[in-house]
Amino acid sequence: MNRRMKFLNGHIYHIYNRGHRKATVFHDRRDYLHFLRQLREYLVRQIPRRAHR
Repeated sequence: MNRRMKFLNGHIYHIYNRGHRKATVFHDRRDYLHFLRQLREYLVRQIPRRAHR
């Protein structure tokens, strides 16, 4: 399953651990890990370069 959600600068995201009517958000471990990778990529871009020095 290929889910390519892009996190955009200036947007607010509210992350839930279950969906509408208590539906499962992450259907398997791969879905959850994909989400974590996407979130990490977004957060790393938000850290100012000066913080790395």
